[in-house]
Amino acid sequence: MRKNEPATFYDAMDKCSYGRAALQKFGAVPDGFHIFRAEWLGEHPEYSDRMKVTGAEFKGRRRVPGTTMTTIVTREEMAKHA
Repeated sequence: MRKNEPATFYDAMDKCSYGRAALQKFGAVPDGFHIFRAEWLGEHPEYSDRMKVTGAEFKGRRRVPGTTMTTIVTREEMAKHA
């Protein structure tokens, strides 16, 4: 969690290895920024080594327009945050 922010619906994704790897790649993010989508890439996700992770700033449960960021994280990057 960032600063004195209460626990939210999105905290679970922020704390997963892919969420932490993505947040590190995003760098400085505003308070209220959370990961809200993650998906394995490729035709056969069970064999994929890359995940597309998307986050944005939220006010309550509403996404703030223009704050969405997406990155690709690898299994190797996620392993560093396991």
